Amino acid sequence: MAKYDFNIIVVGGGTAGLISAYVANTLGGKVALIEADKMGGDCLHRGCVPSKSLIASAHAAHTATNSSRLGVTSKRIDVDYGQIHKRIHGVIDNIQQNDSVERYEKLGITVIQGRAEWAGPHTVTVGDKTYSTRRIIIATGARPRVLDTPGADQSHVYTSDTLWELKQLPANLVVVGGGPIGCELAQAYAMLGSSVTLLEASERILRFTAPDQSKIISKALGDTGVKIRTNASIKSINPRTVSYISSDTTNELAADGVIMATGRIPNTEWLKDTPIDLDKRGFVKTNSKLRTNASSVYACGDVTGGAMFTHIAEYEAGYAASNALLPFVARTPSYDAIPWTIFTSPQIASVGPFGNHKQPATSNTITHFPLKELDAGIVSMSVQGGIWVESLKNGTIVSATIIAPDAGSLIGEWSLAVNNKLKLSDVMSTIHPYPTFSQLSDRVAGKWRQERYKDWQQKLLKSILKLNR
Repeated sequence: MAKYDFNIIVVGGGTAGLISAYVANTLGGKVALIEADKMGGDCLHRGCVPSKSLIASAHAAHTATNSSRLGVTSKRIDVDYGQIHKRIHGVIDNIQQNDSVERYEKLGITVIQGRAEWAGPHTVTVGDKTYSTRRIIIATGARPRVLDTPGADQSHVYTSDTLWELKQLPANLVVVGGGPIGCELAQAYAMLGSSVTLLEASERILRFTAPDQSKIISKALGDTGVKIRTNASIKSINPRTVSYISSDTTNELAADGVIMATGRIPNTEWLKDTPIDLDKRGFVKTNSKLRTNASSVYACGDVTGGAMFTHIAEYEAGYAASNALLPFVARTPSYDAIPWTIFTSPQIASVGPFGNHKQPATSNTITHFPLKELDAGIVSMSVQGGIWVESLKNGTIVSATIIAPDAGSLIGEWSLAVNNKLKLSDVMSTIHPYPTFSQLSDRVAGKWRQERYKDWQQKLLKSILKLNR
């Protein structure tokens, strides 16, 4: 007779929870998935899917508006934000089918809809029912952090969660926060025709990137109409204006819309006053195997406070599920080759420590090839950006950052290279089609080779070749 109702109960039906449940079920476990809201979680309903749908519409508007530089003149461009809103929710509904209750129940997973309550290291309560399990996986994610600013509770103040209720394009929009979400949304709304001001409390946007990379994105945002105010802290939000302080001076901006993009906080209130260890920010603490201080409880995804990307949640979920089911052969996830992308125009994508809050080792080499020297960039008039590669002295690739159109698709090659400890010579021997942005890879590898080609080597080779003329 079974001791527990389930092998695993997964709490949270976002990306981390869905994948955890799917993997555990595939491995043969009896699995329950608890979700208090809609299946698909933040990514589908409030994050990646709606924001990238909005950005796609913004790019279409921007391309049409600026087509004259390519010799194509558009007489009139109309942005119908009501239709954009409708399309965004249509995309969500389309993808929702993959994450539906029906699909997961058909797979054999028990889906329990309601809010989970902690009842013990092997017990979870939903409503008036209690379920027992050998292991619990916490995957309750995170939500936007809203500053304690006077006026922040007004109806025209949005976060990345509530923005998708907006049905009319704001004439004057203020975005608070110069991180990835703030930069993406600020540029998208500027492309659609809003007058956008971005307020950033530090000295530059995207401060986890290298200064020259941050500067390129700042210029790109400025070129699309975003007015950036750095060293600026918001003071208050009024019905039609926003007050902020910069250089000890109070300034006012017209605003019929405000977006708060000031970080994220974990959905762990249900774990307070329980034995599960939380850090000072409220995120769940885990060891290298994604296990919490309770041996029967694991956690993965945004709720652990790591890199908050959907693909990280997917990656961790597989490890959490297999480790929870088979702890005697537990595996350790590696974060050495985790890529990320910011969907500004141009995009910025990175893999490895450089660009991920860590400075490159002084003994390493940074090789840069600018986009303005690439034929693909020249012919498409996309010349802001380039590629930066950090390598060891022998050419082993440590990290890479790309700023270019569709940089997120280009970074995969470098993620493979970092993960497999390939060298720049391996990249240089790989043929990339001409003229494409993928040629940034062989161009930067060629530049690395050229910079390592010593004067004495060139002189020696010239002498040898002279003798063989």
